[in-house]
Parts: sequence; C-alpha cells; structure tokens
Amino acid sequence: MLPPWDNVLEHDLSHYDAPTQEHIRHLLTRINPATSPEDKFTIEEVLIKFQDVFSRDGKVGTINCYTHIIHVSENVQPFQANPVPKPKDQLEFEQQAIQDLIALDKIEVSTAPFTSPILIVPKKGPKKYRMVINYKKANKFINDSSWPISTIASVFGFKAGRNTCRN
Repeated sequence: MLPPWDNVLEHDLSHYDAPTQEHIRHLLTRINPATSPEDKFTIEEVLIKFQDVFSRDGKVGTINCYTHIIHVSENVQPFQANPVPKPKDQLEFEQQAIQDLIALDKIEVSTAPFTSPILIVPKKGPKKYRMVINYKKANKFINDSSWPISTIASVFGFKAGRNTCRN
C-alpha cells in the first residue's frame, strides 16, 4: 500500500527508476502532515533535488572528503569522566552498540587521555534504547569556530552527486 503522501505529491517522478521513486516517496512520508501546502511543495523540491544525499538503507553514512579540526584551549589538563551507572540490560545494549560501531568502522578504539560518559536513553519504536555521549565537560575546552554553521542547502549542495565520498 502506498503512503498517504502519494495522494498529494506535486512533482512527477515518472522519469526516475522504481527504486528511486520508492526512496523519494519514503522521504516525503517523513514530512509533518500539519505542514502548509506551500511549505510541503518547497520541502518536496529539496528532498527530490537532494534525494541522493539521504540513506536508502537507513544506515548512517561516512564521508571522506572533509576533515574537521577541533581547536582545544591551551593548557587543558586531560580528564576522564566517570562512567554512568546503568542497569544490566542497558550495559548489554551499550556494549553491543559499541561493537557494532567498531565493526561498521564508525568509531575506533582510542587511548586518548580524555573521556566522556556514555548515556543510554529510552527510545520510542522498535529499538528500545539509543546511545549518546555527554560531551558537556569536553565542550568547555573547545574554542568556538569563528564562522557560522553551513546552511542545510549548502551542505546538500556540497554532498549531492558526489561519488568521491564514501557511503
């Protein structure tokens, strides 16, 4: 059964292959139904134009075409935050999540002198938990960038159609 969004789709997708049409339709189902028709049309245009930026399999991708440098304040003493106590099921989830991220090459084992605590937070839906890192203490020692964060349109424009980036 097609999602309800197909009933109000303003753009013709017939020139896309079937998997791409399905991918775009899936992206469009994520738009809040309370969004105004004008905004829906604009969002549709952006999602269709930059549909290649969004993961088709739901996995987070990786790019290797940009290196970000974090500037840390001078004379910062290394710190190691204490782990947050967790019940057994959350500890098991945390250990599995870490192993999964290592296997996917999203994180690597580190011997850095700085550590931040891992939090396991409840999540709605089929997945029970989500792992997050509390960087609050570390952020106190990072020098703010002197330039604004890129707009989403410029990020999509940079990424769109790039095959030099690894997914």
